[in-house]
Amino acid sequence: MPDSRYKYLQSIWKAGDLTSLKDIFGIVPRSIVATDIGLNYGRFSQKVLKPELFTFRDILRLAKYTEIDPKVLAEIVLKDIEAIRNPPKKTRNGKRPQVHISSQAH
Repeated sequence: MPDSRYKYLQSIWKAGDLTSLKDIFGIVPRSIVATDIGLNYGRFSQKVLKPELFTFRDILRLAKYTEIDPKVLAEIVLKDIEAIRNPPKKTRNGKRPQVHISSQAH
């Protein structure tokens, strides 16, 4: 039986508050996700630090547990890759703007 926090994660996504992989692991620990999608924790941690290492298989497996459209999860991974390559510039108040991902399937 999947961890009950995956259902909560889905509600966070539906509310439009799921914007990065970091948000996912703030709810469901990396160790749980790694085990559930069949990856060694060390290898999974590498993929989190370098999201370009995520495969479609990883995304599809995560979609199975979260019940979030794999296209949306792929979009989150792509946004994390983009954020690493091109970090947003700080605004006048010294904070970085937050990017939101639509909860509607594309």
